[in-house]
Amino acid sequence: MTLSYSSIQRHGYTFENQLYGCQFSYYLRYIKQIPPTEIDSKNWKFEKILHSVFEHFYPSLNLSAIRDYPSPKNYFDIILGDLLNKNWDYTLSETAFKDAVSTLLIFSQNESNKYLASLNGETQFMPIHLELPLKEPYNICIDKVLFDHSMMNYKTAKELPDSIKIEHILQAGIYAIDYHAKFGIWPPKMVFYYVRHNKPIIVNITQPVINIVTEISNNVTENINNGKFTKNSNACTWCDMRHVCGLEKIRLI
Repeated sequence: MTLSYSSIQRHGYTFENQLYGCQFSYYLRYIKQIPPTEIDSKNWKFEKILHSVFEHFYPSLNLSAIRDYPSPKNYFDIILGDLLNKNWDYTLSETAFKDAVSTLLIFSQNESNKYLASLNGETQFMPIHLELPLKEPYNICIDKVLFDHSMMNYKTAKELPDSIKIEHILQAGIYAIDYHAKFGIWPPKMVFYYVRHNKPIIVNITQPVINIVTEISNNVTENINNGKFTKNSNACTWCDMRHVCGLEKIRLI
């Protein structure tokens, strides 16, 4: 059994006396293998489109061509506009399209600033990994790895968290453990970049972070192996298994 960040989040855990996730939701999705239903399909489509644009942005660049444009941002705007048009789902509204354009303009300005900083030798512009899949000990995919092995995860949420949450710590630790297992290098940090706000939330990879993740992962594995799948009614609002949760035909093995 190989866990992932999303499967651990679904199964849930207790942290600082607060219960997260739902073990029964995990059971329905991963043991019974019942397909989830999309609670907000339009929002899911929107986020998927933006992530596809981010994924293909760097491979689409020809940095030697930037000199032919008024500014790096002008060039990046054109690349991002082309990618958005190629990936856009026209079942979404015009308002959603304008929102996507606004988000990508923020992204473009941020990348332009990074590119200009790289010209001064302050940093390296191109990432060393994009959409990096890792399978051991967790099944994950890292959006981007920077030159110093810092990891980045794009967030397209409308709301910006006011502080580091346990979800950030858990994802950062899981990704760092996998990266270390593959390359023998501990990433110094994970940057959760909230694109709409142009704001990062940064989790430094420290031993306490790894300890938290290891404890949560061990507890989740133990519960699964023991067939413990308790319902958490407080998680129903977000759960994409609500369409089957209450059916009598669903029985624990």
